[in-house]
Amino acid sequence: MSKKIINLILQFSLSLVFLFPLASHSQCVSDNNNIVINSDFENGIAPWKPLGNSVNLTASTEQKHSGLASSFVSGRNATWQGPIYNLLNKLSSGQKYCINAWVKWESGASGKIDIVVQKISPSGVTYEIISKEFVASDTWTQLSGIYDYNSSGDETSLKIYVEEPYQPGSSSRHSFYLDDFLITDDRALDQSANNIISETGLNGAIYYVSPFGSDVTNNGTSQATPFKTLQKASNLTEPGDIVYAMDGTYQVQGNKDILHISRSGTASNWIMYAALPGHNPKLKLSKFDAIGVWGADYIVIQGFEIE
Repeated sequence: MSKKIINLILQFSLSLVFLFPLASHSQCVSDNNNIVINSDFENGIAPWKPLGNSVNLTASTEQKHSGLASSFVSGRNATWQGPIYNLLNKLSSGQKYCINAWVKWESGASGKIDIVVQKISPSGVTYEIISKEFVASDTWTQLSGIYDYNSSGDETSLKIYVEEPYQPGSSSRHSFYLDDFLITDDRALDQSANNIISETGLNGAIYYVSPFGSDVTNNGTSQATPFKTLQKASNLTEPGDIVYAMDGTYQVQGNKDILHISRSGTASNWIMYAALPGHNPKLKLSKFDAIGVWGADYIVIQGFEIE
């Protein structure tokens, strides 16, 4: 299942169960601080480069996700070959970055495409997969994820590239298109949350939740003593309260939604359920919905990733 980020402001509920994969891309809520030069390929290819001697990168007007052009990646004869971008000295250590791109196979092809960060230092080479998605034939598909950059201080290379994951027995090396490749500082998301707090009267209690917390022994009022389930916090909420979800994966508990919201805020004091700034909570679905809203009004939901 593709990953989506939930961002929802619900003033009047419809007394229904909702599943909210609503945002158009990952936590990159703005491209105002995008660090990628020529991210939309409207001005040719540079500074993007081909990874692989046989690879050709050309600006194409035949296919584009937005604007007038995209990058057409052809001449591939290995899965790892594709477009690559230099990030050395462009990121701040200790900062998380939102990475978002759109890809499309050449006509008739389909399969997975991923985004990988390669870091080289005297201690060796590391690879981190940021996003991997199945891309259907003739369809633009979004790749998005979070990169938590921590510098060792001695990197000699830091690059990001788009490739086809290795598949044993596969000889297919199709061409593909790439467009709208954004890398943004995720403090944009934190600021978005702050704006919502100031605009919706969120000045009540704050509860913290972690999959590694406890609904029995913890009081949920600090990051050191978080509840285990979002439901435990939700059952305590009053108008103006905030429920912050910390890093980790939240799953269905028994035959229920992960979070069933039935307590309302007010017009001047909403209730917000959000990712704790700097965190990336995930909701893992089974046969039940991630979040159900029944008869609750004035609710803000922001920053949850659906798996």
